[in-house]
Amino acid sequence: EEKGIKAYAIVALSHCWLTPEHPDPKGEQLAKLAPVLRALQSRGTELAVFLDWCSLHQHPRATRDEVDGFAAGLTHVSLWFAHKNTHVLLLTQLPPSWAHTTPYSQRGW
Repeated sequence: EEKGIKAYAIVALSHCWLTPEHPDPKGEQLAKLAPVLRALQSRGTELAVFLDWCSLHQHPRATRDEVDGFAAGLTHVSLWFAHKNTHVLLLTQLPPSWAHTTPYSQRGW
């Protein structure tokens, strides 16, 4: 940390959306993610976490600013995952109750 500038560990999450409306309607993926984030935070570092659903405007996008903001964010979203100082977490295993949906390995942007 430099003179009042706080350092954060940047975390980006890659995960399966379980439904088109909500990526984790029952919180099952969050239940797997939370202990990992707690472990990272236990090192005494503040975390900045990128979750696409929370970080980009989702449907319905009500204003032109939301539409433009989503488009701009989507254009540059790979930077969160490619930066050398980002901790990238991959939630590749679907919750058991969602085993009927497309697996992580067969999904893509």
